[in-house]
Amino acid sequence: MTDEISKIFVEVRKYCLFSEKRKPESSDDHLLELLGGRLEHSETPFQGLMRELQEEDLSEILANKVKPLDLQPKEILVNHEKHSIYKVNITQDEYNNLRHNPNESYGFQLIEKSVVDDKKTLGNSIHKFTNKTGKIFIQLNMLY
Repeated sequence: MTDEISKIFVEVRKYCLFSEKRKPESSDDHLLELLGGRLEHSETPFQGLMRELQEEDLSEILANKVKPLDLQPKEILVNHEKHSIYKVNITQDEYNNLRHNPNESYGFQLIEKSVVDDKKTLGNSIHKFTNKTGKIFIQLNMLY
């Protein structure tokens, strides 16, 4: 069986929201990644995304924003793992009130959409992201 992962692009005006990964024993420590994660047994991609958002954002603003929406994911394969990629927009006020879980990350960071939307600029900034996030960018044709 293939492992499954749900991730979400969160846009705040002209920015994309990323989590600064907390994993001191890993080379991914302090690198940026999309919010979300691995599905647990018998979860649907949306259920897994909701659980992950509740774990990563203690304010539950993101989960409450996403829950009533009928979001349709784009499905891709990264390292033989099925990824369901969602997208949502939040307001600046919602962003200002997010509270990261210090057990999950060092905090949230905004990256200008112009960086994420331009293949060359994103390629020049790829060192800021986890390896898996870079592979997601490649599968979504956002990066060469």
